[in-house]
Amino acid sequence: MKFCLVSFLALTVFIQSCQSSRQKDPADILTDASKLNGINIANLNFQFDLPPDWIRIDTTIKNVYICLLLIDDSSNNPRINILNESMHGKSHSDYVSATQKNLSGVKVVDHGWLTMPNNNCLWYTYENWQAPIPRDITFYSIEVNGISYNVTAATNPGGQKKYKDTFDRIVKSFSLQ
Repeated sequence: MKFCLVSFLALTVFIQSCQSSRQKDPADILTDASKLNGINIANLNFQFDLPPDWIRIDTTIKNVYICLLLIDDSSNNPRINILNESMHGKSHSDYVSATQKNLSGVKVVDHGWLTMPNNNCLWYTYENWQAPIPRDITFYSIEVNGISYNVTAATNPGGQKKYKDTFDRIVKSFSLQ
C-alpha cells in the first residue's frame, strides 16, 4: 500500500511546497495517487467538530480530493489532512500494519486505538521529514465498511505533546453525512 506515503506527502504539497532530494516531487506523488485503485472512492461528505480558531480547506489537486484542517500556530505548525482508501479486503489491523511497512526508515513511537461511537479507529505516531523539515506525525485510520478514512496529523518536533489530545478529539468527532 502506497497510500500512507501518499497521504503523508499530500500534506507536504499544501504546507511545504519545497522539494527534498530524499523524496519524489509531491506533485508527481499526487499524480501517481490519482491512478491507484481505491483512493477517494467512498463518501467524501464527512464532518469534524473543530475547536475554535481551526479552519477547514477542501480542495482537489491532481484529481485527488484532500481535506485540510489547520490552526495558526507557527511554533508547532499543526496540520491535519484527510483522504480515504479502500482497504482492499484486508482487516483493519492488517491494513494499518501495511501502512506502517510502507514507511521505510521511520520509527513508530507509539500506537493505539480510539473509542468512537460508530467506527473503529487505530492510530500510530512516528517521526519523519516533510521536505527539509522534521515533523512528528500521528496517522489515524477510521474504518467504515472496508474503507479507511486516513487522517494524518503533523506538528513540528515536540508539538504532539500539545496537540495529540486535540487531534484525538477532532478524529473522535468524525461523522459521515
